[in-house]
Amino acid sequence: MLQTPAASEKGTGHGGLCLIVGFPPQGDTTEEGAQIDLVLDRNDQIINLFEIKFYNTEHTLTAADAQALRHKMSVSQAVTHTRKYLMLTFLTTFGHKHNSHSIGLVEKVLTLDDLFG
Repeated sequence: MLQTPAASEKGTGHGGLCLIVGFPPQGDTTEEGAQIDLVLDRNDQIINLFEIKFYNTEHTLTAADAQALRHKMSVSQAVTHTRKYLMLTFLTTFGHKHNSHSIGLVEKVLTLDDLFG
């Protein structure tokens, strides 16, 4: 686990100590796994599950993408047995275009400018 830099704390809106951990739960013959790009386990009972996208325009969520993200969140909850709130957070090059598929799913969007600008 690593302590996060101040830029990450600023971007997530949380000023307390944050921890970064990897989370690649593997599937097996009975259950499908899920890859989560980055997990930020915060001290305020919130876990940011990051989906990192690099596009040359705003990212737009499709119905299939939304279903896959809900699956990742479900697997994360099942594997960790956490009682913390899971917050889906996008980190994108140029932002995210909210649409009907992202409503109630994508709670926070960060760009590279938020972290390094």
